[in-house]
Parts: sequence; structure tokens; C-alpha cells
Amino acid sequence: MRTLRHVLLASTVLLVTAACGSSGDGSGAASSQAGALDMVGSWQLASGSTASGEMPLVPDAPVTLEVAADGAVSGRSACNQYSGTATVDGASLTFGPLATTLMACEDAVMVVESAYQQALAQVDAGARTADGLVLTGPDVELVFAPVG
Repeated sequence: MRTLRHVLLASTVLLVTAACGSSGDGSGAASSQAGALDMVGSWQLASGSTASGEMPLVPDAPVTLEVAADGAVSGRSACNQYSGTATVDGASLTFGPLATTLMACEDAVMVVESAYQQALAQVDAGARTADGLVLTGPDVELVFAPVG
């Protein structure tokens, strides 16, 4: 069973990495363009939805996103740690490539992780709100609250 989880997780990582290919030369860091989305900071996923419905969240397995001014991103996707880049180009936002650790966790946590990684791969826009950060894409909405 644990081997099957590793295989499924590795497959998900490959899909996320392939789907999140970075566009451009990385010069559109997370907040470098005038008037562009500023995602710099520490965030925790408060809610998320996809075409399949609301993403389940597990309180003891938070989903986090850390964004640096140079576009470097990292965080915890419920079970595993991930890192990579985010590029803002006008109204467009892309993540990738993303690397992740390959640990297995309880089934409920792995469901959250898989849903988050698949949703993040579909993100193509974002906005700061009074309460946090909202990332969106086709049939995806990820709502983050600031941490700290």
C-alpha cells in the first residue's frame, strides 16, 4: 500500500511539474512589475475549490505558500514540502517547475495534497484582497490567509 502511494505521489509530482512550466526567463518575479500582483509573504490555505467541488482540509496538515520577492516559492502541500518559482507577467501567473519531497501520509492528508497540487497547476491569475490572497484558474479558486 505504501509503495502504491509513492507511485501515485510521484505521478502527481510529474504532472504538476509538467503542467506548471515556467514562461519567460523568470524576469517577472512575484512582485517585480509595476501594478503586477504582489504575492510576497507567508500564506496558509483557508479554502479551495475545483471542478470537483470544495477541497477538504485537514487541520493538522496545513497547506502553506511562501513567496519571496525574487519569485521563489515554497511551502507544505499538506504532507510534503515543495519549492519552485512563480512568474507574474501582466495579468498572467504561472508556477513551475515545482519540486517536492516524496513522503506518504494518511489517506485523508494525501487527498488534500493531490487536490492542492492539481489546483496549483491550473492557476493562471491571482489577486490580493483585504483578507489575503486568491489564486484562480479554470475551475480553481485557492484562498489564502496571511500567516504571521
